[in-house]
Amino acid sequence: MGILNQTNKEAIPEESPWASGINNNNRYWAEEDFGGDVSWIEWSKDGKRLFVETSGVYGTGKKYILDLCSKKYHEVQKDNFEGF
Repeated sequence: MGILNQTNKEAIPEESPWASGINNNNRYWAEEDFGGDVSWIEWSKDGKRLFVETSGVYGTGKKYILDLCSKKYHEVQKDNFEGF
């Protein structure tokens, strides 16, 4: 799984990690940790983050929160993401 940013390049602030290489179509973001064998995806209420759970078969078997604005992610231990 990967994230494809289709935002108009004029709308992306220069300090954003998405701005780097935007003219070279650097709009795709994927990482080995969260990119393989995704079994669950849930959007945050503000639409700026994704909760991703991976299967242990071909993925890591872990859960991650992806911050779409900063292009950073971290592993989480929560089982219930209600209200995320």
